[in-house]
Formats: sequence, structure tokens, C-alpha cells
Amino acid sequence: MNGAQPVCSILFAFVLIVVLSSAITIALGQSISRATYQLESDDAFPDSTLPANVPDYFEDSNTSPLCSIRIDLNGDGRLERLVPNKFLEGTGYCPWLIFDPSCRNLIGRVDAKVIFVLDSLRRGYNVLQCYCRLGGGIGEVTTYVFNGTKYTKSKTLRLEDEQIDAFFNERSKVPHPKVLRPVK
Repeated sequence: MNGAQPVCSILFAFVLIVVLSSAITIALGQSISRATYQLESDDAFPDSTLPANVPDYFEDSNTSPLCSIRIDLNGDGRLERLVPNKFLEGTGYCPWLIFDPSCRNLIGRVDAKVIFVLDSLRRGYNVLQCYCRLGGGIGEVTTYVFNGTKYTKSKTLRLEDEQIDAFFNERSKVPHPKVLRPVK
């Protein structure tokens, strides 16, 4: 066995990770430096301010207690609510509602294990990247954009094994929204 062979293998693995990372960033059309927050259902806190009809949007009656993450998605100073349905949460993803309490409207539905809130805007609202684990070493990243009335799917990219690792390695420094947690 040649001593240069392990060095070449390590170099090849490094180059592969760099190439996959670049391909993911190009395919999604967003640089990871633009991710502002990383949100997961565990970041949500009980929210008694949500209207009683919010569970109806989930088409499920077992959503109590309702929790939300409060975040300003459009820069107007008012906090929209990202509401995970923890009752339907599985190992791969969780259904979420995006609710605007100022007009009492549902402005989106997403499925995600992890939501990345990006700095880039569409029609005044932050773009969202949502990761779902599909199983068998396969995942999906769906980009949601605001169309003027609600969040809609813009594009979806299927990732496998090393691509998933590269996607999360690029985003390892994106903070959870500690500043958005309720003050005790």
C-alpha cells in the first residue's frame, strides 16, 4: 500500500464535500451567510394569544397546548407566529402554520424539521428554507417565498447522505432565536 493513498483519499473527500456544498448553495439560490435564524419545534413556547380556531387549520383536534415562535418576518415591528403541531411531529418533520396575528390570518403552511429564516426578502417577507428528513439517508430542502398573501413553495431540492451533512455543516453557526424567547 502506497503512503500517498490515504492522503489522496482524504483530499478527495474534502474536495467532494466542497463541491457538494457549492452545488447545494447554487441549487437553492441562497448563500448560507444569509440565514438569520434556525428554528425547530423545541424553540416554540406555549402561546395563549393564538385564536381558538388555529387547530382547525391543522385539521387535527389534538394540538393542545398550542406553542409558537414569535418572529417578525416582514420588518413591521409586529411578531408573526410560527406554530408547530407537536402532536403530529415525527422524526422527519413537523407541520407548521405561519400566522399573522395583526390581521388574524393564516399566511402559510410548511413542513419542516428545521426552518432557516433567510435575510433575503420576497414581497417584504423573509424567505424560508425548510428541511425535512424523508428517511433512508434522504432529505428535502424546500424554499418558501411570500407571494403577497401567503407563503408558497418556490423550489425543492432532494439531498442524500453527504449532501445533507454538507447542508447542515454550512449552517452550523446559524443561531437559534434566543432573543425571541419570552422574558420570564
